Amino acid sequence: MIHCFECDRNAVKITLPSWFVIQGTAYIDKCIYPTMMALWDEEYETYSCCCGHKETSPSIIIPRNPTEDQLKAYLRILTGNYPKPWSIFCWKKMKDGKDKLVQVVIMNKIMGGVL
Repeated sequence: MIHCFECDRNAVKITLPSWFVIQGTAYIDKCIYPTMMALWDEEYETYSCCCGHKETSPSIIIPRNPTEDQLKAYLRILTGNYPKPWSIFCWKKMKDGKDKLVQVVIMNKIMGGVL
């Protein structure tokens, strides 16, 4: 069992939704479990999530190439369910052809020029 230090509870083991690209089970920090369920209820996919464990802001990794409207929708759901400053990351293909994990939202602010 994985322990979450933010909410001082064990993480929740879940079965990923059937519409996810990746299938199987995952662990979600209990304190952000309702937030992830809210995203998934609206079919917003996530690849990873973390509450930050009192060391950093909560964060998620989302599919590549999000539009600004999609980022705003993610933020609406995230901050509406877990009102903290969120960071959002996604994979981006760089000029050299390699994939790099880039931060597209820092402390609830969409970063211009990174999309």
